[in-house]
Amino acid sequence: MTAPAQALPLLSANAVDLAEFGQLLDPGGARELPYDEAVGAWADRAGALWGSSLEMVRLPKVSAELTLDTMEIHPASGQISVAFDRPLVIVLFRGAPPASYRDATAVTVPKGWGFLIREGLWHCGLRALGGESRAVAIFREGTSKNSEVRPAPGPIVVVP
Repeated sequence: MTAPAQALPLLSANAVDLAEFGQLLDPGGARELPYDEAVGAWADRAGALWGSSLEMVRLPKVSAELTLDTMEIHPASGQISVAFDRPLVIVLFRGAPPASYRDATAVTVPKGWGFLIREGLWHCGLRALGGESRAVAIFREGTSKNSEVRPAPGPIVVVP
């Protein structure tokens, strides 16, 4: 039997203190660039943080489905996440691993802005608010080989 979904309110990344989870990143001039150039600008920013050995995952259609049942962790790298067409939804957890959906915070990041998820932090896969979106996730090279995915305490339904 599947556990009932737990409702999690969606907060604006601009309105809450997210220091324990990571950092909101201003896109600067990348906001006005065409998609491929904007992805390159974000890769340059990641390179400034982590050096030239990067792993980048282009996500052509991030889902707008706000029911989440898995979470992931990247112990050896942070993750810069950017959605280009819609606001990005990220569910971030306290705890290692989190014991309950009450350990989660759901935030929306303005389209075109980035969010740097702290390394070693449990989070759900990226979602878009209000429809599908192109997005990118950037890590240190080799991160995908050292990541873990497991069921989230939930499932969790993000409520806009």
